[in-house]
Amino acid sequence: MSFGELNFDSADLLASHPYREPLIVRGVRCHGGFDESGSYVPPRTRNRVPAIRAWQHRYADEFGAPLLDRPLAATPGNYPNVAQAKHLIRNGVREPMIETLTRIGTVEGFGAGIRFGAIEDIQRHFVEDLRGTATAHLVRGLYEAHARDEAGFEDEAGHRQMWWAARDIAFENPPVEDATERIRAAMGIPPKRRRQRSACSGCKRWRNSIVSGRATSMRCSRRR
Repeated sequence: MSFGELNFDSADLLASHPYREPLIVRGVRCHGGFDESGSYVPPRTRNRVPAIRAWQHRYADEFGAPLLDRPLAATPGNYPNVAQAKHLIRNGVREPMIETLTRIGTVEGFGAGIRFGAIEDIQRHFVEDLRGTATAHLVRGLYEAHARDEAGFEDEAGHRQMWWAARDIAFENPPVEDATERIRAAMGIPPKRRRQRSACSGCKRWRNSIVSGRATSMRCSRRR
């Protein structure tokens, strides 16, 4: 049975379709764009979608079994649910949905971290030959493509900014607080270490220090 191409490099899996025009929301260049028919085309799917379909067909042919699936019904429902959210909004209670959209966008931004979980020599952890499988391509473009989808890449916004744009359009730029550190704490992630610059009063040279919390005092190594 022919499955089509099964092996790709990173450039293949990160390639997007040519767009007639980009998707721009409130002045922000979002990922993806519109084709000649005016239909939206997701980013980095020119070869990624055909590749995934080929890997799926190969799996079904070799193992004679359906792909593992987790039905949506198995996922716990959201609170407030759709009906509850509509009821709240109709009655002027907007905060729960504003908070939900802010949280979703924030968590989507954490998706950039998936690129750091890639295992370079993944074959050594398997007995079977991984060539021509999705697993073999995790470090060859799949993880990186997903990271860019979630958090954006260079001047192209990802899901994080797009959820926030939807929130701002729907609720006319509501006042919101940055939920990053609060959500990191809820997920058990240590506080983000931030870079600060401290000036040496002796030589007036700026020095960078990595601190957690408040700035620490530093003495320039050039001072005696």
